[in-house]
Amino acid sequence: MILLNYSLRFNYPNRMIRPFLLFFFLSCSCFIAVGQSTLSGTIVDEFGSGITGARIVVVDAQIGAIADEEGNFTLDLPVGSNEVQVSFYGYEMQTVQLNGRTQLTITLISDNVLDEVVVVGYGTQKKSDLVGSVASIDGRDLKALVVGNPTSALQGKMAGIQIENNGGAPGGDANVFVRGVSSLTNSFPLYVIDGTFADNMNFLNPKDIESIEVLKDASSAAIYGSRAANGVVIISTKRGSDDGRTRISFDSRIGVESASKMLDLLNGEEFTRYRNQLETNDGTGFVLPSNLPSTDWQDLSLNSSLIQDYGLSISGGTENAKYFISGNFFDQEGILVGSGFQRLNGRANSQFKLGKLTINQSLSLVQSDLQQNNWFGFDGATAPILAESVPGNEGGFEAPEF
Repeated sequence: MILLNYSLRFNYPNRMIRPFLLFFFLSCSCFIAVGQSTLSGTIVDEFGSGITGARIVVVDAQIGAIADEEGNFTLDLPVGSNEVQVSFYGYEMQTVQLNGRTQLTITLISDNVLDEVVVVGYGTQKKSDLVGSVASIDGRDLKALVVGNPTSALQGKMAGIQIENNGGAPGGDANVFVRGVSSLTNSFPLYVIDGTFADNMNFLNPKDIESIEVLKDASSAAIYGSRAANGVVIISTKRGSDDGRTRISFDSRIGVESASKMLDLLNGEEFTRYRNQLETNDGTGFVLPSNLPSTDWQDLSLNSSLIQDYGLSISGGTENAKYFISGNFFDQEGILVGSGFQRLNGRANSQFKLGKLTINQSLSLVQSDLQQNNWFGFDGATAPILAESVPGNEGGFEAPEF
């Protein structure tokens, strides 16, 4: 806004000054009009409908406008302005170069997040229409991870979902808490895998998962009843594509695990000095010889281990028939000697459409082998002066003689 305030006094006759004043004020008005311009136009979506409430702002200036019910707007542009930004919730922000234009029709592109489909209950629903608290994760986010238990792959990837691993044993279970400790019996959620109830998802191959949705609030009980008291984890596996193409995928991963930190334990010589000093203080007169073995039980219990993961899948189909067949072999040798986990997965999914009728079929086969070392933990209390083995003893075992 520009304000002009003039105070003029002349001693000339009125008939001489009036034309001069008229020319002066017309010149000032022309100068003010040249200093700014007006931008007008319409903000629409991909279908040409006006977006009510869309915001348009001049870049690098505190000037903006809001679109009316039909998406129309009018905006005064400062001198030298050539760029505006248009935004609205649910649409991608767009920057427009004016290049001297004063009339625009700006089309905003909807944000794809609002069009994502999530599984809720026994059907699907758009995120934009969803009422309730749902956490979701795409199967592609799990494919890059090498884990024996697919539940562990969700750790840190879902807001409001707490996942705790039961130790670091190969193939170990993981606890999932959707609403914290909410029951006297247990706090584990209900798992629904391709429409079938399950106690966990440990037997699944992570690369077979298409999506995971977690229903967190009480509305899930309206569908699944009291079993949903601790939340619901809905898992959908892959079904193939409908473009008529056959896809063959093979992936393999090999890695090595090792202990990140070792405890600083006494060796045989240090233990001998400690024990002899103890006996001296007690006055027992017992003395350990100095030529006893020095065994590092911790080093014998832990070693570097190999992880192998191999998978093969075939998928394809048409608009009326889809198929997905996969096989996976996972082998994890534990860093603890005598421990390990192997899992062999096979899956065959199909979908057929007969008019308005859709038939889904899911077949899953799994074989797993878990080997545990229950002795670990006693090595810290085992004297390092005992030999690893003594061939002269029965079974090669050693035992203290004192």
